Amino acid sequence: MQELVIEAGRTERHYWRDLGRYRELFYFIAWRNSLALCKQTVGAGAWGVNPMLGVIDGFRWYLLRGASSLDWSATLKSTAMVIVLMASRVWYFRKMERTFADVI
Repeated sequence: MQELVIEAGRTERHYWRDLGRYRELFYFIAWRNSLALCKQTVGAGAWGVNPMLGVIDGFRWYLLRGASSLDWSATLKSTAMVIVLMASRVWYFRKMERTFADVI
């Protein structure tokens, strides 16, 4: 078993060597990320839960001067998703603020 040592300044020295040594892991992570991006694009477009879907649709509607129809259901879904995500993040930040405010 090989020992993993994490030290300051050591990563830059062995970057290319480690990239060659762990190239299978690098290829797997790149493949997994591209697969996740494709799944997210297809899945979010199918269900309309992507928060940017309404923004992109509204921008396209504006640029084409109303020639394309504005999908109000996707716009409302994305607006609701943004509100829910923002409210949950504010709640989580307020909860965690008590623990990390004293550390900083």
